[in-house]
Amino acid sequence: MRTLDCKGLDCPEPVVRTKNELSAMPPGDTLTVIVDNAAAAQNVMRLARSLSCAAQKTQVGSDHAITITKGYNTDAVTKPVSTGADTILFVKSATIGTGDDELGRVLVNGFCNTLADYDAPPKRIFFVNGGVTLTVKRSDVLPALQKLQEKGVEIFSCGTCLDYYGLKDDLAVGKVGNMYELVDNLFSHNVVYI
Repeated sequence: MRTLDCKGLDCPEPVVRTKNELSAMPPGDTLTVIVDNAAAAQNVMRLARSLSCAAQKTQVGSDHAITITKGYNTDAVTKPVSTGADTILFVKSATIGTGDDELGRVLVNGFCNTLADYDAPPKRIFFVNGGVTLTVKRSDVLPALQKLQEKGVEIFSCGTCLDYYGLKDDLAVGKVGNMYELVDNLFSHNVVYI
C-alpha cells in the first residue's frame, strides 16, 4: 500500500498527483491519498471513479484519507476517449470567469497547468485580446504553455493584439497568428472557449 500526502496543495494538485501515482501502479494495488479539505477529497474520489478504481473516504482528525484500489470499480462510467486532435482552444482573456480578477488569474494558472499534464491536449491554442499576455515573458503560465508546445500543441498569439499591448517583442511561446488562421480553425474544428 502506498500513501500520498497532498495536504496543503492547491487545486488541482491533489488530483494531478493522484492521477500520476495511479498511472505508475499495477491493477490491484492500493493508494491512500491524504488531503486537508472536503473539496479536494471529493475531487480525488471523482478522479478515482472515472479511472475505474474503487475508492473509499474516511475522516482522520481534520484530514480526509481516500483509499483507492486501482482497477476495481464496477460502477465506473465509461466515457469516450478524446484524443484532442480535433480540438482548438480559444483563449480571450488572462483570467477565467467574471468577478474577481485575482481569482480569475488563479483559475487560469490552474487550468493551464492541468492542461499541460492532460493526456489529450488540444491540437492548437489561439490567444486573443488580453489572452496574449499569457504567452509572453514573465507570464506565470509560461512553463505550462512551453510544456504543451513540447507535446506538439501549436500555440498562436494574435499579432494585432500583441501590437496593441506592445508585446510583440516579448512573445515567449508559440508564434504570431493572424485572423485568417483563427477563422479557418474555428470553423473547421471543435472549439473550446475560455
